Amino acid sequence: LDFFTKYPPAALSLRDNENYEAIRSVVPNAISSICAAFLMGELSVANVNLGKPYIATSFYTGNEPSFKMEGDDWSTFTMDYKKPTSLKMWNIYRHFEWLSPRPEFIRKHTIVRVRQETTMKFSHLIFRQKNSYCSMNPLAFLSIYKGCDFVVSDRVHVCVAGLSMGKPALLVEVDNRSRLFDQKGIINRHPNGFMTINSEALEVARAELLSYIEDSIRSALK
Repeated sequence: LDFFTKYPPAALSLRDNENYEAIRSVVPNAISSICAAFLMGELSVANVNLGKPYIATSFYTGNEPSFKMEGDDWSTFTMDYKKPTSLKMWNIYRHFEWLSPRPEFIRKHTIVRVRQETTMKFSHLIFRQKNSYCSMNPLAFLSIYKGCDFVVSDRVHVCVAGLSMGKPALLVEVDNRSRLFDQKGIINRHPNGFMTINSEALEVARAELLSYIEDSIRSALK
């Protein structure tokens, strides 16, 4: 807060109300809006065709859960996630996860495991399961999410990326960053835990955010 007092920003958009309430007294021109990553769906990315349907998963804070599907769409999907009891032990155990192979498919869907840990020193951590995918190009990740049927992850922005591409997403909540899904009514929540985008609400929030940015730039240039 001292930094913002010393260097008042021309504009500041917060992606959750809690942070907005904490900072609004110091930055009175700040707004509570949406995470700009929800607008990634406007980017032009390549289409991915694996020749069969697939789901995109990405797990970083624990083992990939066991997946089940009673039918062939996301409404029948369930999983059994077990959060590690000790982060220290998990950081050791994950080096041996490749010894416990996970399935490549769930019913008719291929499981594509997106690995965003591009700076890891050990390749066996990145490619510890079959169908693991890693790239230094963020647009390549977006192509994976664009082509999948749905996304399952413990990473907030993996789910945001999937949702921005119009795909249902199921998040395993591991911290309070998940509050960004509560903004502006842009998320529809379903009984089985999946989220989908409320396109109309997102368009309204997008227009408000862009208008705020434009007004802030004009004001700063006066």
